[in-house]
Amino acid sequence: MGKKRNYIGRYEILAEVGRGSMGIVYKARDPQIDRLVAVKTISVLGENPEEDSDYLTRFLLEARAAGSLSHPGIVTIFDVGEGTQTRAPYIVMEFVAGQSLSKLLAESENKLRIESALQICQQLAEALDYAHTQGVVHRDMKPANVLVTDDGRAKIADFGIAKMNLALMTLPGNVMGTPAFMSPEQLEGGVVDGRSDLFSLGVILYTMLTGHRPFQGNSAATVIFKVANREPLPATAFDSQFPPEVDYVLSKAMAKDPAARYQTGREMALDINELLSGKMPRSKGDPLTQTSTLPTAVMNVFRTFNHEKGLNRTGSVKIQRNSLISTLPKRAYIYAAALLILVGFTVLVSVRPSSPEAAVTTAAPPPAQVASTPAKDVSPPLPVNSASPKTPAAKAMLGVLIDHQFSAGSITFWVDDKFVHRQILHGEPKRRLVVFRGVHGADSSAMQVPAGHHEIRLRVTSTDGFDVTNSVVGDLPANKTALLLVRCDKSGKKVDLKLQ
Repeated sequence: MGKKRNYIGRYEILAEVGRGSMGIVYKARDPQIDRLVAVKTISVLGENPEEDSDYLTRFLLEARAAGSLSHPGIVTIFDVGEGTQTRAPYIVMEFVAGQSLSKLLAESENKLRIESALQICQQLAEALDYAHTQGVVHRDMKPANVLVTDDGRAKIADFGIAKMNLALMTLPGNVMGTPAFMSPEQLEGGVVDGRSDLFSLGVILYTMLTGHRPFQGNSAATVIFKVANREPLPATAFDSQFPPEVDYVLSKAMAKDPAARYQTGREMALDINELLSGKMPRSKGDPLTQTSTLPTAVMNVFRTFNHEKGLNRTGSVKIQRNSLISTLPKRAYIYAAALLILVGFTVLVSVRPSSPEAAVTTAAPPPAQVASTPAKDVSPPLPVNSASPKTPAAKAMLGVLIDHQFSAGSITFWVDDKFVHRQILHGEPKRRLVVFRGVHGADSSAMQVPAGHHEIRLRVTSTDGFDVTNSVVGDLPANKTALLLVRCDKSGKKVDLKLQ
């Protein structure tokens, strides 16, 4: 007697290949055309039949809309349906021989070589550009939803059901998924478009390059706060071999304001292509392709006025070229002009002559005089400024990653015995199932410090009596970011430091 075969719809189940909070993925066979497929079942565990019916209807509509997408960088959807007895919805997709990006990262010490990371990101940006032109937004871009084939080709999965999954997570009794890859406007419940997917793609690229998520925390609330209010450490702080243009691409992709981000996946893909070719990103080299070239201080003035006028619930501003004059209050021009003048004055001051000789050559020539003595006896003119101008001290940026086991505490920094910064530490209880596993905290900070060879000393204290001081000596390169890793060992009462 042969083994009983299991089916979902007409599809013969061969093996389970993945399982998550939203359902199970099976490797299956379509008997009609003898083709391998992936069948993903979606768990709907609500107690309200009307809500379940509404969810199923919307799920089918979303999945069928996504089924119209045909691109090599998108997992193709073949079919959707619902179980005969359970009425649980399922979606049938192409079977991809490979693994998820999250699994690939886990097997590669959580990061990839820069060339591989950029190539994957470029492929994903091109796929997103195609989907967005078709009016489909993913809404849940993260490594778990990216499949990498055996030959290194990246494909986006879960188009169509991502929106429904996120809707299901908000139902009573369901826990919201990780917000670490979501855009600020998505976390705020605002309008979401393709630029939200590009923000998420920026987070994915940062993760692939550095091995760390740009917005880390011990709770969803902490991560959400950092996504909305904090700038991540530059990727070059983790690896000085990265070209500085990598920081530019990441910063543009993960801009808080959607209007300051890449506006299309094609724009982002082109920049990454230039980066792979060793060239300057196209959007950086051509100011006309940038959404906004206004200084940050001026942008803040616009945000303030929009907030006062109630033009945008989140206080964000969306600026388009040639429309600025018609959208701002008159008072904004005055403040913006003043700030632009101030910025321009600062630039002029920063390029002033750095030596008395330079000052003499740039100063206006003295009025002509009638020589009363031979030229050789004429005394040289006095310098315009006899005092040597002070050269601004070179600065460096120090990024700090702190791992600790304190519910609350603080860390104080000194550079060559001069106080520079104090950081508050927060930790959250760590449990595994129902067993308490202590407290864990992961905080980060960044500070501007003098460049050069210095001693960095810090003192870590906590509310439960931990009080340890340690120091490290090293070079802080000018105009670059150094990374200080701080690990607090509560049981051993020590603080380990590593300066990179």
